[in-house]
Amino acid sequence: MNKVLLVVCVAAIVAIGSAEHWAVLVAGSDGFWNYRHQADICHAYQILVKNGFKPENIITFAKDDVPNDPSNPYKGTLFNKPDPKGKGWNVNDGCNKDYTGKNVKPSYFLNVLKGDEKAMKNIGTGKVLKSGPEDQVFIYFSDHGAPGLIAFPDEYLYANQLLPVLNYMNQNNMYKKLVFYLEACESGSMFVQLPTNINIYAVSAANPTESSWAFYCDDDIINGKTIGSCLGDEFSIQWLEDSDNQDIFKETLDTQFQHVRNWTLQSHVMQWGDTTWTNEVVGNYQGNSDINMTRSLRTSYPKRERPQGKAVDSRDVKLHYLMKRHMRLNTLETEVELRDELKERQYFTNLFNSIKSQFSLSQEEVDALEEVVNYACYERAINSINRNCRKISDYGLKYLRIVAAACNKYDTEDHVENYIVNQFCPVPESPVYE
Repeated sequence: MNKVLLVVCVAAIVAIGSAEHWAVLVAGSDGFWNYRHQADICHAYQILVKNGFKPENIITFAKDDVPNDPSNPYKGTLFNKPDPKGKGWNVNDGCNKDYTGKNVKPSYFLNVLKGDEKAMKNIGTGKVLKSGPEDQVFIYFSDHGAPGLIAFPDEYLYANQLLPVLNYMNQNNMYKKLVFYLEACESGSMFVQLPTNINIYAVSAANPTESSWAFYCDDDIINGKTIGSCLGDEFSIQWLEDSDNQDIFKETLDTQFQHVRNWTLQSHVMQWGDTTWTNEVVGNYQGNSDINMTRSLRTSYPKRERPQGKAVDSRDVKLHYLMKRHMRLNTLETEVELRDELKERQYFTNLFNSIKSQFSLSQEEVDALEEVVNYACYERAINSINRNCRKISDYGLKYLRIVAAACNKYDTEDHVENYIVNQFCPVPESPVYE
């Protein structure tokens, strides 16, 4: 009997010792006005490495256009927090990126999650999750969103595509427990159908019906220079700076959630999936407590206070960016850029309000929508707008709940799509105001 117990104990110790920590970080946007998303994920990368993560176990997606954009006053850098009189913390320093440029796309992200090495051969670094049944996995995504989707530079990832992959990971024993933080407008809509029995705990920056907000916008100053773009996102800054300033090997997931929910003032942070094990420490997912290391972290932790910064609705960030740019430079080029953005915003307002009118949708119906039901119709209609009308802008994404409401109301997949193509592209010139 003692021998049996000894074998069991040894097996348990071996299993614990063989457990790994894995992370997938994704910045899904491009353009200097979206600076904050790449800064967010590089900040997350720094937190993971500082807390014992093996760099080879972190898989990062980022277009990587922002650090060397001509508008960046400090070439090759990313800052996620202001430092008006100091040099700031360049979170891009040492932030390894596995998939950049055209390789930042939904299908590649899903392949990485499934551990599909064959599909990712000769693409980027080819790294995929190699996690097993005893491993902890952390996923963090930062970009724009809309009901039932999150955005990549040229495509969208829909909830009905993501959830089957998360189920696949569970069925194929690719993790013991998984934590997913999602920064995007209407991000809660991605997790409405997330099962509660597959050991996945998710936190969304916003509920299913509202925007998330950019942060550190008018106070985007490093060493006396204005960066010219929002440095972070409100939800992301709250959890990132909480992890910076707290002992994440003592702070629990629930405590971090409570802090972040209380300090995110412009949207409603929500939790999804399995919340029965949120008494586990944050460091199990944003660090590696199994490694005996000397961490360059504080040994004492002052009382946490909410970061103070200017917030801007994510849908309005590009307009805010162009207005500040024109005020700063005051050139014909910046004036034209600003006018073009205002015209494009009016274009999408006209287009989607026309669709709302055509399908007899009340504003109450549109506002109440929390979940996409008819994904086949929804995806086809969005593809038609991008193909036949104009690529939907960051601002235009705010109106996709109109398309979702129309699709939920009508069963035929091509009904909404055909009306959009035949009736609304090109959009009538006469403005339709909200």
